[in-house]
Amino acid sequence: MKKVITIIMLTTSNCNLQCSYCYTKASRRNIQNFDINNVKVLIKNSSIGFDSIEFCWHGGEPLLVGRKFYNEVIKYQKEETQRRDVTFYNRLQTNGILIDTVWMDFFRKNGFHFGISLDAPSDIYPIHRKTNVNNLLKTCEIIKKENFPLGVLCVISKLNVSRGVEIFDWYKSLGVNSFGLLPLKCVPLSSKPLAPTNEELFHLYKSIFDLWMWTPNEFSCIEPLDTMIRSMLGQPPKGCSFANSCLKKMITIDQNGNVIPCSSLTADNFILGNILEKPLNKILMETKTKQLRKQRTRHVNKHCGQCKYIAICRGGCRANAYWATGKYDGDYPFCEARVKTFDYIEQTFQNISKTQRTTL
Repeated sequence: MKKVITIIMLTTSNCNLQCSYCYTKASRRNIQNFDINNVKVLIKNSSIGFDSIEFCWHGGEPLLVGRKFYNEVIKYQKEETQRRDVTFYNRLQTNGILIDTVWMDFFRKNGFHFGISLDAPSDIYPIHRKTNVNNLLKTCEIIKKENFPLGVLCVISKLNVSRGVEIFDWYKSLGVNSFGLLPLKCVPLSSKPLAPTNEELFHLYKSIFDLWMWTPNEFSCIEPLDTMIRSMLGQPPKGCSFANSCLKKMITIDQNGNVIPCSSLTADNFILGNILEKPLNKILMETKTKQLRKQRTRHVNKHCGQCKYIAICRGGCRANAYWATGKYDGDYPFCEARVKTFDYIEQTFQNISKTQRTTL
Protein backbone atom coordinates (compact mmCIF):
# COMPACT_ATOMS: atom_id res chain seq x y z
CA MET A 1 0.00 0.00 0.00
CA LYS A 2 1.29 3.45 -0.89
CA LYS A 3 2.23 5.75 1.96
CA VAL A 4 0.59 9.16 1.59
CA ILE A 5 0.61 12.33 3.68
CA THR A 6 -1.07 15.73 3.52
CA ILE A 7 1.01 18.59 4.92
CA ILE A 8 -0.56 21.91 5.89
CA MET A 9 2.40 24.24 5.38
CA LEU A 10 2.24 27.58 7.18
CA THR A 11 4.27 29.78 4.88
CA THR A 12 3.82 33.03 6.82
CA SER A 13 1.97 34.55 9.76
CA ASN A 14 1.62 37.81 7.83
CA CYS A 15 -1.70 38.68 6.23
CA ASN A 16 -3.24 41.49 4.22
CA LEU A 17 -6.57 41.18 6.09
CA GLN A 18 -7.55 41.46 9.76
CA CYS A 19 -10.37 38.92 10.08
CA SER A 20 -12.40 39.17 13.27
CA TYR A 21 -12.03 35.49 14.18
CA CYS A 22 -8.43 34.84 13.08
CA TYR A 23 -6.93 32.01 15.12
CA THR A 24 -3.49 33.13 13.93
CA LYS A 25 -3.80 36.22 16.13
CA ALA A 26 -4.95 34.04 19.02
CA SER A 27 -2.40 31.26 18.71
CA ARG A 28 0.61 32.11 16.57
CA ARG A 29 3.85 33.30 18.00
CA ASN A 30 5.52 36.21 16.22
CA ILE A 31 6.99 34.21 13.36
CA GLN A 32 7.14 35.87 9.96
CA ASN A 33 7.94 33.83 6.82
CA PHE A 34 9.31 30.35 6.32
CA ASP A 35 12.90 30.93 5.18
CA ILE A 36 13.15 30.36 1.44
CA ASN A 37 16.66 28.99 2.02
CA ASN A 38 15.13 26.07 3.94
CA VAL A 39 12.76 24.96 1.17
CA LYS A 40 15.14 22.24 -0.06
CA VAL A 41 15.37 20.64 3.39
CA LEU A 42 11.60 20.98 3.86
CA ILE A 43 10.83 19.11 0.64
CA LYS A 44 13.43 16.40 1.28
CA ASN A 45 12.60 15.71 4.93
CA SER A 46 8.86 15.86 4.33
CA SER A 47 8.96 13.27 1.58
CA ILE A 48 11.35 10.62 2.89
CA GLY A 49 9.43 7.39 3.39
CA PHE A 50 6.31 8.55 1.51
CA ASP A 51 5.12 7.72 -2.00
CA SER A 52 2.78 10.69 -2.35
CA ILE A 53 2.74 14.08 -0.61
CA GLU A 54 0.11 16.77 -0.90
CA PHE A 55 1.19 20.20 0.29
CA CYS A 56 -1.55 22.64 1.26
CA TRP A 57 0.18 26.03 1.33
CA HIS A 58 -1.41 28.09 4.06
CA GLY A 59 -0.83 31.17 6.19
CA GLY A 60 -1.49 33.91 7.19
CA GLU A 61 -1.85 34.70 3.51
CA PRO A 62 0.33 32.29 1.50
CA LEU A 63 0.53 34.45 -1.63
CA LEU A 64 2.48 37.05 0.35
CA VAL A 65 5.66 34.96 0.14
CA GLY A 66 5.62 35.45 -3.64
CA ARG A 67 6.13 33.31 -6.72
CA LYS A 68 9.89 33.05 -6.16
CA PHE A 69 9.16 30.98 -3.04
CA TYR A 70 6.89 28.57 -4.90
CA ASN A 71 9.30 28.31 -7.81
CA GLU A 72 11.84 27.03 -5.29
CA VAL A 73 9.24 24.54 -4.04
CA ILE A 74 8.61 23.23 -7.55
CA LYS A 75 12.33 23.04 -8.29
CA TYR A 76 13.10 20.84 -5.28
CA GLN A 77 9.96 18.74 -5.67
CA LYS A 78 11.11 17.86 -9.18
CA GLU A 79 14.56 16.96 -7.84
CA GLU A 80 13.06 14.61 -5.24
CA THR A 81 10.77 13.03 -7.83
CA GLN A 82 13.75 12.28 -10.06
CA ARG A 83 15.71 10.91 -7.14
CA ARG A 84 13.07 8.69 -5.50
CA ASP A 85 9.99 8.58 -7.76
CA VAL A 86 7.84 10.36 -5.19
CA THR A 87 4.69 12.23 -6.32
CA PHE A 88 3.89 15.76 -5.15
CA TYR A 89 0.60 17.64 -5.30
CA ASN A 90 0.15 21.30 -4.42
CA ARG A 91 -2.91 23.23 -3.37
CA LEU A 92 -3.20 26.59 -1.72
CA GLN A 93 -5.77 28.23 0.56
CA THR A 94 -5.90 31.98 0.07
CA ASN A 95 -8.09 34.94 0.90
CA GLY A 96 -7.92 35.63 -2.83
CA ILE A 97 -7.19 39.36 -2.67
CA LEU A 98 -3.85 39.09 -4.49
CA ILE A 99 -4.95 36.72 -7.25
CA ASP A 100 -4.54 38.16 -10.74
CA THR A 101 -3.93 36.75 -14.22
CA VAL A 102 -0.20 36.35 -13.50
CA TRP A 103 -0.95 34.14 -10.49
CA MET A 104 -3.52 32.24 -12.55
CA ASP A 105 -0.88 31.53 -15.20
CA PHE A 106 1.47 30.31 -12.48
CA PHE A 107 -1.18 27.98 -11.03
CA ARG A 108 -2.01 26.56 -14.47
CA LYS A 109 1.61 26.07 -15.50
CA ASN A 110 2.55 24.32 -12.26
CA GLY A 111 -0.61 22.32 -11.57
CA PHE A 112 -1.60 24.14 -8.38
CA HIS A 113 -5.15 23.77 -7.10
CA PHE A 114 -6.49 26.46 -4.80
CA GLY A 115 -9.48 27.53 -2.76
CA ILE A 116 -10.50 30.97 -1.59
CA SER A 117 -12.12 32.14 1.63
CA LEU A 118 -15.42 33.84 0.88
CA ASP A 119 -17.77 34.15 3.83
CA ALA A 120 -21.43 34.47 2.89
CA PRO A 121 -23.89 36.08 2.39
CA SER A 122 -22.39 39.23 0.87
CA ASP A 123 -23.19 41.51 3.84
CA ILE A 124 -21.45 39.12 6.27
CA TYR A 125 -18.12 39.12 4.43
CA PRO A 126 -17.08 42.67 5.46
CA ILE A 127 -18.15 42.01 9.07
CA HIS A 128 -16.17 38.78 9.32
CA ARG A 129 -13.20 39.85 7.21
CA LYS A 130 -13.00 43.61 7.80
CA THR A 131 -12.75 44.50 4.13
CA ASN A 132 -14.96 45.27 1.15
CA VAL A 133 -16.26 42.21 -0.67
CA ASN A 134 -15.96 43.83 -4.12
CA ASN A 135 -12.23 43.08 -4.41
CA LEU A 136 -12.87 39.39 -3.92
CA LEU A 137 -15.79 39.38 -6.35
CA LYS A 138 -13.35 40.65 -8.98
CA THR A 139 -11.12 37.70 -8.08
CA CYS A 140 -14.04 35.33 -8.60
CA GLU A 141 -14.60 36.83 -12.05
CA ILE A 142 -10.93 36.28 -12.94
CA ILE A 143 -11.08 32.66 -11.77
CA LYS A 144 -14.21 31.91 -13.81
CA LYS A 145 -12.84 33.72 -16.88
CA GLU A 146 -9.64 31.65 -16.66
CA ASN A 147 -11.78 28.46 -16.55
CA PHE A 148 -10.57 27.39 -13.12
CA PRO A 149 -12.99 25.74 -10.69
CA LEU A 150 -14.20 28.16 -8.04
CA GLY A 151 -14.06 26.47 -4.64
CA VAL A 152 -14.73 28.54 -1.53
CA LEU A 153 -14.74 28.19 2.24
CA CYS A 154 -17.29 29.92 4.46
CA VAL A 155 -16.80 30.42 8.20
CA ILE A 156 -20.08 29.92 10.06
CA SER A 157 -20.76 32.14 13.05
CA LYS A 158 -23.86 33.29 14.89
CA LEU A 159 -24.17 36.00 12.23
CA ASN A 160 -24.81 33.73 9.23
CA VAL A 161 -25.79 30.33 10.64
CA SER A 162 -29.51 30.98 10.11
CA ARG A 163 -29.06 32.16 6.51
CA GLY A 164 -28.51 28.90 4.66
CA VAL A 165 -30.79 29.76 1.75
CA GLU A 166 -29.00 33.06 1.18
CA ILE A 167 -25.57 31.39 1.37
CA PHE A 168 -26.63 28.72 -1.13
CA ASP A 169 -28.25 31.20 -3.54
CA TRP A 170 -25.36 33.69 -3.42
CA TYR A 171 -22.76 31.04 -4.20
CA LYS A 172 -25.00 29.74 -6.98
CA SER A 173 -25.26 33.21 -8.50
CA LEU A 174 -21.45 33.60 -8.43
CA GLY A 175 -20.89 30.34 -10.27
CA VAL A 176 -19.22 28.67 -7.31
CA ASN A 177 -18.45 25.01 -8.06
CA SER A 178 -17.99 23.75 -4.50
CA PHE A 179 -18.02 25.15 -0.99
CA GLY A 180 -17.28 24.22 2.58
CA LEU A 181 -19.01 25.32 5.79
CA LEU A 182 -16.55 25.77 8.66
CA PRO A 183 -17.93 26.29 12.18
CA LEU A 184 -16.16 29.11 13.99
CA LYS A 185 -13.31 28.10 16.32
CA CYS A 186 -13.80 29.32 19.89
CA VAL A 187 -10.52 31.26 20.01
CA PRO A 188 -10.08 33.92 22.75
CA LEU A 189 -10.53 37.09 20.71
CA SER A 190 -12.76 39.92 21.90
CA SER A 191 -13.50 40.99 18.32
CA LYS A 192 -14.80 37.68 17.04
CA PRO A 193 -18.50 36.92 16.56
CA LEU A 194 -20.18 34.22 18.63
CA ALA A 195 -20.02 30.59 17.55
CA PRO A 196 -23.26 28.91 16.45
CA THR A 197 -25.11 26.53 18.75
CA ASN A 198 -25.46 22.87 17.85
CA GLU A 199 -29.13 23.32 17.06
CA GLU A 200 -28.42 26.29 14.80
CA LEU A 201 -25.64 24.43 13.00
CA PHE A 202 -27.85 21.38 12.45
CA HIS A 203 -30.58 23.50 10.89
CA LEU A 204 -27.99 25.12 8.60
CA TYR A 205 -26.71 21.72 7.46
CA LYS A 206 -30.29 20.48 7.01
CA SER A 207 -31.25 23.54 4.97
CA ILE A 208 -28.19 23.31 2.71
CA PHE A 209 -28.62 19.53 2.30
CA ASP A 210 -32.25 19.92 1.19
CA LEU A 211 -31.35 22.66 -1.28
CA TRP A 212 -28.50 20.58 -2.70
CA MET A 213 -30.72 17.51 -3.01
CA TRP A 214 -33.97 18.97 -4.28
CA THR A 215 -33.28 22.21 -6.17
CA PRO A 216 -31.50 22.78 -9.50
CA ASN A 217 -27.80 23.54 -8.93
CA GLU A 218 -24.36 22.60 -10.17
CA PHE A 219 -22.45 22.26 -6.91
CA SER A 220 -20.12 19.28 -7.22
CA CYS A 221 -19.32 19.19 -3.50
CA ILE A 222 -20.57 20.82 -0.30
CA GLU A 223 -18.63 20.04 2.86
CA PRO A 224 -19.07 18.60 5.40
CA LEU A 225 -22.24 17.18 3.82
CA ASP A 226 -20.38 15.47 0.98
CA THR A 227 -18.13 13.64 3.42
CA MET A 228 -21.11 12.66 5.58
CA ILE A 229 -23.09 11.32 2.61
CA ARG A 230 -20.18 9.36 1.20
CA SER A 231 -19.38 7.92 4.62
CA MET A 232 -22.95 6.72 5.09
CA LEU A 233 -22.77 5.05 1.67
CA GLY A 234 -19.78 3.02 2.82
CA GLN A 235 -16.96 5.10 1.37
CA PRO A 236 -14.00 6.06 3.59
CA PRO A 237 -14.42 9.48 5.25
CA LYS A 238 -12.23 12.06 3.53
CA GLY A 239 -12.67 15.15 5.70
CA CYS A 240 -9.80 15.31 8.20
CA SER A 241 -12.07 15.73 11.22
CA PHE A 242 -14.05 12.65 10.17
CA ALA A 243 -11.26 10.43 8.93
CA ASN A 244 -9.09 10.52 12.08
CA SER A 245 -6.21 11.36 9.76
CA CYS A 246 -4.39 14.00 11.82
CA LEU A 247 -1.05 12.82 13.19
CA LYS A 248 -1.14 9.93 10.72
CA LYS A 249 -2.02 11.06 7.21
CA MET A 250 -2.24 14.78 7.88
CA ILE A 251 0.10 17.10 9.74
CA THR A 252 1.03 20.79 9.93
CA ILE A 253 4.44 22.45 9.71
CA ASP A 254 4.85 26.02 10.92
CA GLN A 255 7.10 28.84 9.68
CA ASN A 256 9.97 27.70 11.90
CA GLY A 257 9.73 24.13 10.64
CA ASN A 258 8.00 22.87 13.78
CA VAL A 259 5.75 19.85 13.21
CA ILE A 260 2.41 20.36 14.98
CA PRO A 261 -0.98 18.57 14.89
CA CYS A 262 -2.96 21.45 13.38
CA SER A 263 -2.41 25.01 12.20
CA SER A 264 -4.10 26.55 15.26
CA LEU A 265 -2.28 24.34 17.80
CA THR A 266 1.08 26.08 18.02
CA ALA A 267 1.83 26.10 21.76
CA ASP A 268 5.13 24.52 22.82
CA ASN A 269 3.41 21.41 24.18
CA PHE A 270 2.13 20.64 20.66
CA ILE A 271 5.55 20.82 18.97
CA LEU A 272 6.41 17.24 17.94
CA GLY A 273 9.76 17.91 16.29
CA ASN A 274 11.32 20.05 13.60
CA ILE A 275 11.38 19.22 9.89
CA LEU A 276 14.69 21.02 9.43
CA GLU A 277 16.34 18.60 11.87
CA LYS A 278 14.64 15.27 11.22
CA PRO A 279 12.51 13.53 8.54
CA LEU A 280 8.76 13.75 9.03
CA ASN A 281 8.21 9.98 8.97
CA LYS A 282 10.46 9.64 12.04
CA ILE A 283 8.74 12.48 13.91
CA LEU A 284 5.35 10.81 13.34
CA MET A 285 6.66 7.64 15.01
CA GLU A 286 8.10 9.27 18.11
CA THR A 287 6.66 9.07 21.62
CA LYS A 288 5.09 12.54 21.79
CA THR A 289 3.16 12.01 18.56
CA LYS A 290 1.99 8.58 19.70
CA GLN A 291 0.82 10.04 23.01
CA LEU A 292 -1.40 12.58 21.25
CA ARG A 293 -2.87 9.85 19.06
CA LYS A 294 -3.59 7.82 22.19
CA GLN A 295 -5.35 10.82 23.77
CA ARG A 296 -7.71 10.97 20.83
CA THR A 297 -8.30 7.22 20.92
CA ARG A 298 -9.05 7.27 24.65
CA HIS A 299 -11.49 10.15 24.19
CA VAL A 300 -13.32 8.38 21.35
CA ASN A 301 -13.51 5.09 23.27
CA LYS A 302 -14.76 6.78 26.45
CA HIS A 303 -17.20 9.33 25.06
CA CYS A 304 -18.19 8.05 21.61
CA GLY A 305 -18.26 4.27 22.06
CA GLN A 306 -22.06 4.03 22.07
CA CYS A 307 -22.59 6.34 19.10
CA LYS A 308 -23.70 4.53 15.95
CA TYR A 309 -21.69 6.98 13.85
CA ILE A 310 -18.38 6.46 15.62
CA ALA A 311 -16.73 4.79 12.62
CA ILE A 312 -17.51 7.74 10.32
CA CYS A 313 -17.07 10.62 12.76
CA ARG A 314 -14.24 9.56 15.08
CA GLY A 315 -14.88 12.20 17.70
CA GLY A 316 -14.60 15.34 15.60
CA CYS A 317 -11.86 17.91 15.13
CA ARG A 318 -9.28 17.98 17.93
CA ALA A 319 -8.38 21.63 17.28
CA ASN A 320 -12.01 22.67 17.71
CA ALA A 321 -12.18 20.54 20.85
CA TYR A 322 -9.03 22.17 22.25
CA TRP A 323 -10.23 25.72 21.70
CA ALA A 324 -13.64 24.92 23.19
CA THR A 325 -12.43 23.00 26.25
CA GLY A 326 -8.71 23.74 26.69
CA LYS A 327 -7.94 20.03 26.21
CA TYR A 328 -6.76 18.12 23.14
CA ASP A 329 -8.91 15.21 24.27
CA GLY A 330 -11.88 17.41 25.12
CA ASP A 331 -15.37 17.06 23.67
CA TYR A 332 -15.92 18.19 20.10
CA PRO A 333 -18.20 21.24 20.48
CA PHE A 334 -20.46 20.43 17.50
CA CYS A 335 -21.06 16.75 18.22
CA GLU A 336 -24.84 17.13 18.54
CA ALA A 337 -25.10 18.94 15.22
CA ARG A 338 -23.21 16.11 13.52
CA VAL A 339 -25.36 13.38 15.02
CA LYS A 340 -28.60 15.12 14.06
CA THR A 341 -27.31 15.71 10.54
CA PHE A 342 -26.28 12.08 10.17
CA ASP A 343 -29.74 11.06 11.39
CA TYR A 344 -31.44 13.41 8.94
CA ILE A 345 -29.40 12.18 5.97
CA GLU A 346 -30.06 8.56 6.95
CA GLN A 347 -33.80 9.19 7.26
CA THR A 348 -33.85 10.97 3.89
CA PHE A 349 -32.16 8.03 2.18
CA GLN A 350 -34.58 5.59 3.84
CA ASN A 351 -37.56 7.63 2.63
CA ILE A 352 -36.15 7.70 -0.90
CA SER A 353 -35.64 3.94 -0.80
CA LYS A 354 -39.22 3.34 0.42
CA THR A 355 -40.60 5.57 -2.32
CA GLN A 356 -38.65 3.73 -4.97
CA ARG A 357 -39.83 0.33 -3.72
CA THR A 358 -43.42 1.54 -3.65
CA THR A 359 -43.31 2.74 -7.25
CA LEU A 360 -41.80 -0.47 -8.63
